[in-house]
Amino acid sequence: MMPTLRQVGTNHYRIPGDVSIDVFANEPILRTFGDAVFQQAGNTASVPGVESVVLMPDAHSGYGAPIGAVVATKNTLIPTGEGGRVSSRCPRPPAGDRDGGERRQRMSLY
Repeated sequence: MMPTLRQVGTNHYRIPGDVSIDVFANEPILRTFGDAVFQQAGNTASVPGVESVVLMPDAHSGYGAPIGAVVATKNTLIPTGEGGRVSSRCPRPPAGDRDGGERRQRMSLY
């Protein structure tokens, strides 16, 4: 069930709470968000240290946090906060890499 959304601007909605969840999407896109997206956003907002959660128009359910969410924290690190798709943006060394991890270290700097 979609939570109560309060419109605060053009294509900008807010779900009130201790940590509000801002949603940026037009109505047709908003209707594509599944219930899991809002549940995961609420769960993410309840993590200690989270100050803001924003759902972007491409939001969809992930593993823990919605993919397409922006999470602002203060002095807090949330492992795999982007829904478990870290590998989709980070290069991996090729299989059989036997340089003792040196290449992996260099790649992590980019």
